[in-house]
Amino acid sequence: MTNEKIDAQKMKIKKILYLAFFSISIFGYSQSKEQREEIKKNNNQNELQKIRITQQSEFEIDEKRVKTYLIQNPNLKRTQTKNGKIYYIKKIDQKGNPVYITIKKRAGRRKCL
Repeated sequence: MTNEKIDAQKMKIKKILYLAFFSISIFGYSQSKEQREEIKKNNNQNELQKIRITQQSEFEIDEKRVKTYLIQNPNLKRTQTKNGKIYYIKKIDQKGNPVYITIKKRAGRRKCL
């Protein structure tokens, strides 16, 4: 054999070895479908828990501000009725104004608008 043929064979063997190593590194360490699903599930649960904590914290702050507002304005009630609609103080905005939600009575049931 000539040197050129030997060099060509060495290059071919090197390419095969690189390809084998690359394939093993990709497929040998990849996650199974079950592992991916478990990771997604845990991430979703963590995100949901963060949202729950944030929502609960905001609710508690809003409730405290409403109670303080009602103490400072004893002539107001949290729930007021006007023109057949029930107005409920949901929270107090940054400027100190009450934010109402409206509940409309219909045939014995309540419907939030």
